Amino acid sequence: MGWEALLVDAAVIGGADRWERRLRGLESELRLQLSELDENSAARLRLTGQIGRLTNLEQFALPLIHRLHALPSSADWGAWLDALSDLARAALRRPEPVLSS
Repeated sequence: MGWEALLVDAAVIGGADRWERRLRGLESELRLQLSELDENSAARLRLTGQIGRLTNLEQFALPLIHRLHALPSSADWGAWLDALSDLARAALRRPEPVLSS
């Protein structure tokens, strides 16, 4: 299950607080399911992988969601360019093509 499926399962649409609450809720649900499985089951291995992917998603997405939430509601172009440049550097592996425009 990729990040897209985890986002659908968590129903994270909304603000930063909803993202955190829903992703943590999904993690709790997966851990509960995990606790009910036999030690050597294939389902346990699958759930462990999902929890690992969910942790990676949280570590990547939540800081970006907080940055988006912190964007100014109104600002001059210079402030917007600075904020969006910082966001591009945080979100993209190679932000140079975006930043060069």
